[in-house]
Amino acid sequence: MEYNYKEFQIRLPMRKLPSCLSCLICLICLQTAHLSAVDREYVSVVASHEVASFSTILANDFKMRGKVAPQVDQINNKLGIDFLCAGNGLDTPDMLIASRQMTDAEKKACEANQVTALEFHLGKDAAVLVSAKANKTFTLTPKHLYLALAKYVPDDTNKLVLNNHLFWSDIDPSLPDQRIIIYGPENESTARKSLVESGVEAGCQSFEQLAKIAASNPRQYDVICKSIRQDGAWRTLPNVEMAIRSLLQNDDAIALMMNSDLLTYGSLLEPIAIDAVLPTAKTIDNNQYPLVQGIYLYVKQDHLKTVANVEQLMNMFLSHDVLDEGGSFENWGFVSSLHEQSNG
Repeated sequence: MEYNYKEFQIRLPMRKLPSCLSCLICLICLQTAHLSAVDREYVSVVASHEVASFSTILANDFKMRGKVAPQVDQINNKLGIDFLCAGNGLDTPDMLIASRQMTDAEKKACEANQVTALEFHLGKDAAVLVSAKANKTFTLTPKHLYLALAKYVPDDTNKLVLNNHLFWSDIDPSLPDQRIIIYGPENESTARKSLVESGVEAGCQSFEQLAKIAASNPRQYDVICKSIRQDGAWRTLPNVEMAIRSLLQNDDAIALMMNSDLLTYGSLLEPIAIDAVLPTAKTIDNNQYPLVQGIYLYVKQDHLKTVANVEQLMNMFLSHDVLDEGGSFENWGFVSSLHEQSNG
């Protein structure tokens, strides 16, 4: 089956350096907050949004043990990694708790700044789609997610067009006659990235001819397989609480969040299976559930010697009380894995 993607003309902008003004402002603010603490005694931690609350709880536990309270700053993964890898000065953080692993490019950026970041795999979380418990749930596949959320999809003549699917039943007659509305977090969130990469993009690749575009025209592929429609089917909300509130007020809607959030609000929500697999501790741990993300601890090796209590806080994150079965990591809704230091 041939897809007429060559007729599908997209005006792609010339490559420009991203302005990222808000990111720069955030980075400057974080740096300024630490500049006055030249000989600081507290541990500086940056944590991604998905794990910031858990990190703050552990920081409070650390304080209860008679230590100086660590400072935990909530930040997205990319900016947190950039800040950690900016250098070894005391105006940079000692530790990062990230909801994804560093990329090879990010590790090289660390090395270029003479930063050695020790990496520990703490465990896993997963992005999940949920409906209100009172509503009938259904099973989706990555192909369904692509046809529901992608900006461009094949029509009946195999020509790529703007997505005009309004109801789930437009995609597959076995799905409910229910309007496609998905509440979810902002672009840089782990949940959305997981949905796009392991859901929407995977569904796009189920169309053989579309998958082939990745090698022949990577930019075109990204537009076709990773762009999310902006006509109201996807609705960005700033936090999980608002997503749940909106979900409970709209019988058609489903929502995207992390599994740890689902466990917190489980009395109100019902998970939606992907490829007939529900998110459970077992299916997340063995990666049978498709939308799994790792949780990683990064510790700046140089600061183990120069900043008090960094090693003690690191050991607390890696302790049996935190990571063992029934520990605080699992009680928070994450799936613990045997931690290992990946770089010796």
